[in-house]
Amino acid sequence: SSGINAEWPLRPGITPMKHLSDELLRKQPVETSENPYITLEQEKHAAEDRKSQHFYAIGDKRKGEEGRGGGEKKNDKSSCWFCLKSPNVEKHLIVTVGTHMYLALAKGALRTDHIMIIPTSHVKCQQFLSPDQHQEVSTFKKALCKMNRSLHKATTVFFERSVSTSHLQIHCIPVPKGRINDVKDAFYDFAEKYKLEIQEVPGDDPDWMDVIPASTDYFVAEMENEDKLIFLC
Repeated sequence: SSGINAEWPLRPGITPMKHLSDELLRKQPVETSENPYITLEQEKHAAEDRKSQHFYAIGDKRKGEEGRGGGEKKNDKSSCWFCLKSPNVEKHLIVTVGTHMYLALAKGALRTDHIMIIPTSHVKCQQFLSPDQHQEVSTFKKALCKMNRSLHKATTVFFERSVSTSHLQIHCIPVPKGRINDVKDAFYDFAEKYKLEIQEVPGDDPDWMDVIPASTDYFVAEMENEDKLIFLC
């Protein structure tokens, strides 16, 4: 019927956004990946919001209690999105599993071939990886660089964002070879804009983590030649 009172046989049960509460509008879907483009001001507000969430309720940082090569948290493994034994891990995103690390596709990917290197056990950041874990990270990095050079004719940029996170994720992004200097310039422009301390560490320096004080949040970007740009937050 085409009458004015006729009803659609099938109507989607969608609530208009104007009728949703602020809490529902701001609520993130379960296991949403962090936004790599988030600004410092957004991060400040996001950190305040996360204080009430169990996953991020990691308490005060324990200074001097976690030496390098250890550092596993003991309070949120069961609900961690990235622990391989956790019921919350999304196994359909896993690419391959090594002895200590595994590769997975990123949910909030910057591009379709955005891959993450993640420890199978609960480790907060690269500072706390064991020697065996570091070795496997290096093996995966070399394999990804070789793949990107072969398939995409691209160089690879790795980055880790250790800010309000409890499980390490090393992001791997292919970048066209002719744009790698643009990437480095973008990092320096960002640091200047937000008045962040940035240090460039050459790839032949094996002790780059000594630049980062204990219990300090940081962001590190690594080029294929292993040169690193370190932001202290």
